[in-house]
Amino acid sequence: MPSQSLDELLANIDDSKLLKLAEQARRLTRQRFGANIELYTPIYLSNYCANRCSYCSFSADNLVARTKLSDEQLAREIALIKARGIDHVLIVTGEHPKQANISHFLRWLGQLKQHFNSVSIECQQLSLAQYQQLTQAGLDGVYLYQETYNEQTYRRVHLSGFKKDYHRRLQAPFDMANAGVRRIGLGILLGLHDNWRSEAKHLLTTARQLRQRYPNSDISISLPRLRDSHLFATDHAAAKALLQIIVAARLYEPSISIALSTREPAWVRDLLMPYGVTSASVASKTAPGGHQNELTLAQFAISDERSVDEFCQALRALYLMPVQKNWHHGIN
Repeated sequence: MPSQSLDELLANIDDSKLLKLAEQARRLTRQRFGANIELYTPIYLSNYCANRCSYCSFSADNLVARTKLSDEQLAREIALIKARGIDHVLIVTGEHPKQANISHFLRWLGQLKQHFNSVSIECQQLSLAQYQQLTQAGLDGVYLYQETYNEQTYRRVHLSGFKKDYHRRLQAPFDMANAGVRRIGLGILLGLHDNWRSEAKHLLTTARQLRQRYPNSDISISLPRLRDSHLFATDHAAAKALLQIIVAARLYEPSISIALSTREPAWVRDLLMPYGVTSASVASKTAPGGHQNELTLAQFAISDERSVDEFCQALRALYLMPVQKNWHHGIN
């Protein structure tokens, strides 16, 4: 473990110091996780949303066509994803209490668990009892991003809807842990708040609190960003910020998982992978029915459009090991 504090790890440092810290993070990642990069694919099931969020395509005030997959459409999505060799999927929905609720989640989970060994979900905040229901039904993880830890910014960008309650959302990861959720995913949407260092500090502090209080839970962080944010005038500027956050995360809290999405261009993902990343989305589509090329509302644009095979080749060229399945529930 380095002697630097979290403030020092996230400070404005020169490139040479960042590269030295990055090498420490790379070595520590190999020691704890090996060279493994777990692959997963999001599967969007609904783009209905009851929230008004200024940054999101699914916002309720966007007057666009909405859809929710039928069981038959979901079966076709499953077949296409399975054919690519992926065994870890992430259910994603808009936050809507009628079009995507606990009854839907349990039904969808039952269908997906017949085909995939690991299923997680990213949806609206649920109650502790509902998280227990999903966990008992075989759900492996829950991802719920705070988006921003700055309360003033949070209230400014969340205009109305259930998600507007800042403090209630802060409580959600702790409800998940108390419900026995195996993997808890935290995240910030970089660019919402002007100070990404402050955002990263709050994210990593929360991750440490969860790990210390719930040592049996796997704590994961994600770092999506607004591609048009003035904070990152170029992808190179974003890459440096992302590298520093990933390095700080690995050195500050060595046991956490770090996910990297296809929002980032291929070259940025390849640059960051060796220095702390442990999982990555691949062959992503961000609209319901997207794997079937249905023309429905997408949540955000994909930047890394490589196929599963192409991405695996890139990882191997970096001396990393793509993992498409890393456990089986039937084996004790």
